Amino acid sequence: MTTNLYHQAIAQTLQTQYNLYPLLFFANGTLYLSEGKLQDFNRDEFINSVVQSFNNSLQQLGEKPGN
Repeated sequence: MTTNLYHQAIAQTLQTQYNLYPLLFFANGTLYLSEGKLQDFNRDEFINSVVQSFNNSLQQLGEKPGN
């Protein structure tokens, strides 16, 4: 389950910050597509965003509905 949440966090970050969308899925990776030129890629910012999104997903799993 955590692997799925991790991949969702990566996909969400690539989509919201870099306008990249998954096109093809392979056993060892995913090919992403974008319209136009790719923005400057800041590795540290990307990693921090993925970690934050992943942690938020884990916290939401632990919350009780209605709280």
